[in-house]
Amino acid sequence: MKKPINMNIVTPRIILRPFILEDAPFMFKWTNDVRVTQYLRFNTHKSVAESMRIISSWIEKDTFPQICNWAILKREDLEVIGSIGIGTTSVIDERGEVGYALRFDEWNKGYMSEILPYVLTFGFDNMNLHRIEATHSLLNPASGKVMKKAHMSKECPLMRHYYKSSQTGFHDSAMYVAFSDTYNRYPSEIL
Repeated sequence: MKKPINMNIVTPRIILRPFILEDAPFMFKWTNDVRVTQYLRFNTHKSVAESMRIISSWIEKDTFPQICNWAILKREDLEVIGSIGIGTTSVIDERGEVGYALRFDEWNKGYMSEILPYVLTFGFDNMNLHRIEATHSLLNPASGKVMKKAHMSKECPLMRHYYKSSQTGFHDSAMYVAFSDTYNRYPSEIL
């Protein structure tokens, strides 16, 4: 199935749109920052070329409705400050997983708490998911606060579930979930 014509999601302060190759230098600003990547599942990027390879693979592999990755842009200046993605992990079970990253200097401004409910709504309404999961390392409780603010329910702690490669090994994590039949939807503006 082809991507819909308009994949943009618009919140009060943010625009989410599919990545383009020109976003690589902006992506490198957070993927090269160990403060951002220390709890994520990928290694810290060493070059803009590495960020470009990731974006290129997303452009090639994003197959709506199975996988969607967005650049996070501030509406005020259209600066790319992060990424958020959602993917189907089981078609049969209508289950998906969401993950996100934000440039360090944009932390604690409420952007991710604002964005996540819209992405969950997109997953339920456009990807036909029934259950959307998100996990975070227990060493990163701020990510769990974002999930709680998005009205996701904590389901379980998972022991040595979250792998952070050779940088820090396995992490214990917490899982949060939201369900299509109980989630309060967030309507997005159309640009």
